[in-house]
Amino acid sequence: MTGDDDVRGGRATTDDGLALRVAELVDGVVVDDVIGCYLHGSSVLGGLRPASDLDVLAVTRRRLDDDRRRELTRGLLGMSGIGDGLRPVELMVVVRSDVAPGDAGSGGAVDDTAGPTSASSGTSRSDAEDNGATREGDQRRFPPVVDYLYGEWLRERYEAGYVPMPEPMADLVLAVASALAGNRTLAGPPPGEVLAPVTHADVVRASLAGLDDVLAEVDTDTRNAILTVARAWATVETGEILPKDAAAAWAAQRLPEEYRAVTEHARALYLGSEYADEVWPAHVLARVHGCVDWMAQAARRS
Repeated sequence: MTGDDDVRGGRATTDDGLALRVAELVDGVVVDDVIGCYLHGSSVLGGLRPASDLDVLAVTRRRLDDDRRRELTRGLLGMSGIGDGLRPVELMVVVRSDVAPGDAGSGGAVDDTAGPTSASSGTSRSDAEDNGATREGDQRRFPPVVDYLYGEWLRERYEAGYVPMPEPMADLVLAVASALAGNRTLAGPPPGEVLAPVTHADVVRASLAGLDDVLAEVDTDTRNAILTVARAWATVETGEILPKDAAAAWAAQRLPEEYRAVTEHARALYLGSEYADEVWPAHVLARVHGCVDWMAQAARRS
């Protein structure tokens, strides 16, 4: 896999180049066990904005061993970042048997056998599945299991030695849905040949599943909390996963007048500001909690 990325100091200076570098890292670390890498999230839902993560979904034949987890983390720490012209990367790795259409996940060369892991590993696959619920007529579980997750918000933990382990994650449903809709392949076959279609019911379920966690982060991650709750509400009502700015505009048209400025300001920040440049007028900030609570209740009532 090759790309014409412009690299300075070991870091890709374009989003396309960075995406290719992430896919090349996965290919180099996972080798024959990687099936494909796909863009999802903002890259395929309206385009990346100044503070957007570059979201990549990698599909593998089996679970990663600890050495591969550490190697992926080291590589991503060197190419992901915030500020100084860098772009934060979020990489999800998932075993194909957890996301494959039909019987594809259980046949042929595809298997989800775990490699050797330490006794002190985090959530195991069996733990995650015991905590999930089987969907009627389907062998997959909800929440589905993410085998590995890198996100820039966890940088300090990675640098301290944290090794990401399998864990149930409702957001994987939304990642698969947007990867299928976006159809942006970085490596491997098209996503429709690897990933199972996602039903509207599953998208709604996943959108609602994380609301409590998002509401708990309103004071520490204000912009993202507002936009995420707005998108959950819009998704439940419309059946579509909208870009965050479009979801904020959709919500503003339906909110009580006292809360419209909250989503409008979050939308403006999303479209034009890095986190370091973010400013919240006091009169808008005072209404943030009321706004997100109102939207969350509306989503849950739908």
